[in-house]
Amino acid sequence: IAGGDVGYQDAIGTSARFSNPTALALAPDQQFLYVSDSLNARIRRIELATNAVTTFAGNGNVIEVDGPALDASTFPTGLAVGLNGAVYFTSGNARYVRRVYQGVVSRV
Repeated sequence: IAGGDVGYQDAIGTSARFSNPTALALAPDQQFLYVSDSLNARIRRIELATNAVTTFAGNGNVIEVDGPALDASTFPTGLAVGLNGAVYFTSGNARYVRRVYQGVVSRV
């Protein structure tokens, strides 16, 4: 579906790059597959109709900082998607669950 060489690159299919993806979660509408791209400190999203990979949350820093999804810092390990489309994730450095909902990362 997606991913080729190790690294970080948003792209289509095998041109996209991941580094240590640790979890997958399928959206309820089955249009998107979410990937916890741990060593890139980002949550990535694959649009299944086109295999386009984009960054959904995270700025590449592993320090836990909430805020707008692409400005927030993440170190995602576990991953789940709620019925309302919220993406929940556990973080390798924390003892709590965080959520990406309506474009914002926050602690649950």
